[in-house]
Amino acid sequence: MEANHKWGHFDGSSKCPASADPDKPTNEEKAAQADWDQNEMVAKYLLTQCMPDSTAVHIRTITLVMDHWTKVKNEYSVKSQYAKVDLLTTFSELHCSSVSEVWTFLGQMHVKREELAAIGVEVIGKEYQSAILKSILEEMSKFASGLFTSAWMFVPGMKVDPNILIDNISEEADRLTARHKCDKLEKG
Repeated sequence: MEANHKWGHFDGSSKCPASADPDKPTNEEKAAQADWDQNEMVAKYLLTQCMPDSTAVHIRTITLVMDHWTKVKNEYSVKSQYAKVDLLTTFSELHCSSVSEVWTFLGQMHVKREELAAIGVEVIGKEYQSAILKSILEEMSKFASGLFTSAWMFVPGMKVDPNILIDNISEEADRLTARHKCDKLEKG
């Protein structure tokens, strides 16, 4: 809207020009009014192109673009907050099903975190670490908790970088996978 020089119609800074004498507007005042009306229609058209048809139909009786924008902004601000909470909940409930998939799973989890950040949902360090620990298998979670405890014992209050944590968990997953293969060979 800013690139099309129509944002003033959304925030109300572009006011409809008024005639000095409403009963006898001058030609310049008529031209300014027609120009403003044209820009208002273009702004309304651009707005409706960026929303679902159901929303456009819902607000079609509202005349000014500024009022359209206010209604849409208020309605979708609430909905977007619910959507963000839902996405964050889904992220924190991710779960890895096997040790052999840890590398892939944690990589996908990192991508999901970046996707959340791109839409304004930030998963801070402690939440991310908690989500990682809850999402992996119990034996991996115990290993990761041991890493946290060791790091904290040597440097009280130390924060573990989630990327380093992911690397260590993934390496442990490789060791466990190799150990499981050896156990199966010995039993065979």
